[in-house]
Amino acid sequence: GYLEISGIGTAEEYEEAIRKVYYKNTGNIPILQTRTFTISLLDADYLPETEHFYRFIKKTDVTWVEAKEAADTMSYYGLKGYLATITSSIENDFIWTKIDGIGWIGASDAQTEGVWEWVTGPEKGTQFWQGGINGYPVNNEFSNWARGEPNNAGDEDFAHINQNPNRAQKSWNDLENEGDGPNSQYYRAQGYIVEFGGFEGEPEVKLSAYA
Repeated sequence: GYLEISGIGTAEEYEEAIRKVYYKNTGNIPILQTRTFTISLLDADYLPETEHFYRFIKKTDVTWVEAKEAADTMSYYGLKGYLATITSSIENDFIWTKIDGIGWIGASDAQTEGVWEWVTGPEKGTQFWQGGINGYPVNNEFSNWARGEPNNAGDEDFAHINQNPNRAQKSWNDLENEGDGPNSQYYRAQGYIVEFGGFEGEPEVKLSAYA
């Protein structure tokens, strides 16, 4: 779930409003597992498991190269920005559900066809996939390709989170630098996901709380 508290108010009034938020499981047979919630500012979403912040930048028809260059110039309270590197299902689910996650991510095989690496952020140079449709994960690294991807149709060297409703939600596909353009129903570039955090020497940013 996602709850947004907005409006003009003092810090004390916001604190009081947050204290009144509660969780109730209405399932007939609820799953008895730990529940957590995170409180953060609206301009970026915080994931406790990575201790990183995330932001979706909506920009229709942005190329992968343009998105990478823009992300590299961003910062968030001293944390360097980069196209998101998704290294777990928890992080992948979070990006999909907490922000408008349809867009470019920081993976590419442009350097060597079939050698899919994270080319941004602290994970830069980490190979996570080898090959195409019948490829395989490298060193048990996480990936979430849609069925039949990456297929390198038309020299596709850059990773993108799917918006095709006929593909599994949260899955990835490979696209050309420009995406499939304005005439594409599902593979027109819609934006990109920027991740902040993970580099050595960065400040410890305390803008979120979770319980």
